[in-house]
Amino acid sequence: DSDVLVYLAASNCTSPVIYKFEKSNGQCDVFCLDWLINDEKEKKNIKSLALFLAGETDSFASALRFMARREQQENGSGRRMFIQACVLSGCDYVPHLDGIGPIKAFKLVQENAFRKPEIRFSHILRSLRGSRAVSKTVSKATTSKDDMAALTEYHVAPLNPNRMNENELADYEVQLAKSEAAFYYHHVSTGRKMVPLQPLYFSD
Repeated sequence: DSDVLVYLAASNCTSPVIYKFEKSNGQCDVFCLDWLINDEKEKKNIKSLALFLAGETDSFASALRFMARREQQENGSGRRMFIQACVLSGCDYVPHLDGIGPIKAFKLVQENAFRKPEIRFSHILRSLRGSRAVSKTVSKATTSKDDMAALTEYHVAPLNPNRMNENELADYEVQLAKSEAAFYYHHVSTGRKMVPLQPLYFSD
């Protein structure tokens, strides 16, 4: 599951992820986040991950390498870009945007890498106004910014920035930020108590 990758990035962990497991012969594909966290220039890992997330390798792998370079330049920055791109491409906590899949989401985050992470979503959403990346014919779906739990239980139609007013766009930005925080601060068990994956702050 791709959510596992986001949790691993948030917790700065490189545990391997197994997928495409064949029960008949025990064969499987494995990838991890060594390329992002430990400066492992492992092309196979990046290409495997690009294939898993986006179904192709070239342009998507380029975005992953860019994030790896940013992580080496500033600890946490590349991982946060990776998490934001995954959230923007679609997750259980927020309805996804029409026409924005993994390839486009990672490209948008890469293009806005120079912006402060806390305002990156805002600039990306406003850049999509009038963009050909989203269809102007898709019907608008509105959701309450406080109703995060319901999004995991009911199907919500894709949202279209071209059909959202400023208040709706601001509400969606809040939902994206909450979704990002959910991965960073998700509570896990230590065996004795429940603790968040991260301390309750973001590094700028």
